[in-house]
Amino acid sequence: MRSVSNFVRVAGLAACVLAVAGCGGTAPSGQQLSFVPSFPPAGTLPPVETDFDVVGRDIEISDVPTTSASAATSAGAFQSNVQPFASRKLKFFIHGMDYSPTQVGQPVNNNPLGSGNAAIWQRDIPLLRAMGVNAIHVYNVDPNVNGPIDNALKALWNNNSKPIFVVFSIHFGATCLNSTGCANDLATQYYNLDKKYATNPAVLGVTISNEINPCNQATDPQCGIPSNATYWNNFNIIAKRAKQGFADGGDKSKLVMTSNVDDNNYTLSQGEKFGAAVDVWGINVYRGRGFVYTGQTGDLFAQIRATTTKPVVITEYGGTAGWHPKGSIGKTYKYPLSDGSGACQPAGGLPYAITDIAPMPATGKISMAGLNDLVTFSNTQLYQGWKSDGVVSGGFYFEWTDEWWKQNPDNPAARSTHWGNANVVDSYPACARDEAWYGLNAISPGTALAPRSTLTTLKNVWAKQPTT
Repeated sequence: MRSVSNFVRVAGLAACVLAVAGCGGTAPSGQQLSFVPSFPPAGTLPPVETDFDVVGRDIEISDVPTTSASAATSAGAFQSNVQPFASRKLKFFIHGMDYSPTQVGQPVNNNPLGSGNAAIWQRDIPLLRAMGVNAIHVYNVDPNVNGPIDNALKALWNNNSKPIFVVFSIHFGATCLNSTGCANDLATQYYNLDKKYATNPAVLGVTISNEINPCNQATDPQCGIPSNATYWNNFNIIAKRAKQGFADGGDKSKLVMTSNVDDNNYTLSQGEKFGAAVDVWGINVYRGRGFVYTGQTGDLFAQIRATTTKPVVITEYGGTAGWHPKGSIGKTYKYPLSDGSGACQPAGGLPYAITDIAPMPATGKISMAGLNDLVTFSNTQLYQGWKSDGVVSGGFYFEWTDEWWKQNPDNPAARSTHWGNANVVDSYPACARDEAWYGLNAISPGTALAPRSTLTTLKNVWAKQPTT
């Protein structure tokens, strides 16, 4: 059974964003380097561009500018008199966060980086930096909602002090990949967006929508399925035009990426077969406590190694912080089992009541201790995979704040009531998968955040993992 993220993003043709920041590398002599100090000294104006390369499984970033000041000025708002230096390329590992800060009472925020949402992103960006985040995954940018994103990009760049690099996208559904006309229309939108921001120093690249591979042709005959040439031909119309937009805008080094549902790498294998025009594969993975378990022939890293030599980033992973006190009576989450996984025992049970939901306690048979272990174990595996052979280049934890609307996107009442879901999911510490409870921060009406213990756990794990 494939493990997927079971939520719906409602954006029409709005743009989504993936942001990556604060990257380091290894010098030829092996000494540890920080990405930021390798730029020109304090007091100079920020460089107008950073370059990115894919070298085998690695994503590498340049530590010096290469684009002229005139190109930056024409792109939109950054100017620099910094002259080109001899460039070095530094590998980096992503300590990422999925970022979709939707307030209580609201549907999904289709433009969280817009100027109209400045009170929220101005609150969050310093907190994200402080906990060691070097990447954020922002799903939607629609200039018709909340206004332009230029000020957010400037804040993310942060005058080249721990800069956060952004990957744009235009969100669309899988059915569009059945239509060449629809693909051509999207390709034009991607081209224009990428050309506009190609030389903006905060831009890393583009991701081609989010989760456009999970539909079932048996129940939806019009859905794009990733096993036919039409799907990939139309996908490539979009992906190639997106890349051309960056090139025509002045920086062909920007990356084209995906953010796919985990289907045991079926989509990835088909994409390789049909020549998907991507630089980096992104996968949203929900396989319980970690990604690799002892004796499991189908573990994620083995599947990646057998399928692609391109870089792979885990674009979502995590677990719910809510539990069902009445419905889970008699269950105990046990970890680690002999294969390294965790599981709720006894397995199964009746569906939960959506109103039977509460924050997990700190300790007990089902508790935050189990979720903190998931945070530690999964991040340890990601880092070990990167250090061993670069099989993954990091990941984005799902997610920064709870999103109440996600309990049921079609029910407006869910936006103002913190309900749970009925699913019994025994591979997770909560023995459940409650879509509205995944945040490192709980939220309430207003703008206050209530950090959970998982935030500190993740911060501490990352502090022990140099990204060089």
